Amino acid sequence: MSYQQFPSNGSEFVRVGRGNPCPICGKPDWCSVSSDGQVCICMRVSEGCVLETRNNGFLHKLTSGTDTDTTSFVPPVVMRKAVEPEIHSNEWRSFSQLYHLKAKEIGLYKLSDNLGVSVRSLEQLEAGWNNKQAAWTFPMMRDSSAYSGIRLRNDHGKKWAIKGSKQGLFIPKQLRSPAEPVQTLLIAEGPTDTAALLDLGAAAIGRPSCSGGTAQLLAYVQQLKPAQLVIASDHDKPGQQGAAALAKQLASHGYATLVVTPPAAHKDMRAWLRVGATANDLANLISAKPSHSVAVELGGAA
Repeated sequence: MSYQQFPSNGSEFVRVGRGNPCPICGKPDWCSVSSDGQVCICMRVSEGCVLETRNNGFLHKLTSGTDTDTTSFVPPVVMRKAVEPEIHSNEWRSFSQLYHLKAKEIGLYKLSDNLGVSVRSLEQLEAGWNNKQAAWTFPMMRDSSAYSGIRLRNDHGKKWAIKGSKQGLFIPKQLRSPAEPVQTLLIAEGPTDTAALLDLGAAAIGRPSCSGGTAQLLAYVQQLKPAQLVIASDHDKPGQQGAAALAKQLASHGYATLVVTPPAAHKDMRAWLRVGATANDLANLISAKPSHSVAVELGGAA
C-alpha cells in the first residue's frame, strides 16, 4: 500500500488543533488529517499504521472498520486563495475617465483649494473622484498610453491605490504625445507635486514614490528624449536619497541630470507654490550653477 493512495479523492492534509486533536494520539499539534477524513498522519503513534511517511510520520487509515474513533474529528474546510484577474489598461482607462467625469460634476475646485494647485493642472492629470472610496483619484501609467492603476488620496492626505493597481507614472495629457520636442523634463514625487510643477510652467511628470517607478521612467525618457532632466526632490531624507539614486541611474544612461529642491523653508514644490513661487523662480532654481546648494549636476550631456 503506497502513500499516494490516500487521500483517495485528492483531498489535502490539514493540521490538527485544539478544537480538532489528532484522532490517533489525541494531541493538538504536529499531526495532520486529510480534509475528507479518510486518513491521518500521526507524528507519534506507529502502532496500526499502514506505512511510515516521508516526513517521519505514520499514516493511519481512518474508516468505520477500524478501532480508531473518528467521530470526534471534524476536518476543517481547506480554503484556496482566489486568483485575482488582472485589470487591463483599457479598463483602468475607463475607470479613470469615469472618475474624472464625476470629479468635474462635483467640482475639481474642491481638490484645487485643498492642495493649492490649479484646476487646469488637475485636469491635465485626469484627477477624479471615487464615491465608494470617498477619495480623489489619479491614474498611473506604464508608459505614455497604457494605464496601470489608480492612486487614491482623501481630503486628509491619506494615500493608497485601488486594488489590482500596479505602480506607474503620473503623466499629464500634454506629455503623452507632445506636439513639440521637450527641452527640459522635470520629475516630481507623486501627483500633487507634479501638478505644482505644471502650475510653475514646467513640463513635468511624477513618480509613484521617492524610489518607485524607475523602470517605467527610464522607458518613458527614452521615448520622449528630452534634452535635460531635472529631478524635483523633497527636503526629507528619503526624498533626497531617492532623488540621488535616480539621478545616478539616469546619468548612467547618458542623460544630463540635475537634482533641485525648493528653498529650505518649504518641504516640497507644492508648499513652495502655495507661498507664491513663480515660473521665474523655478527657472532660476534650475539655471543655478552646479555649486549652488540646491542644484547638483550628476550627469553628462545626452
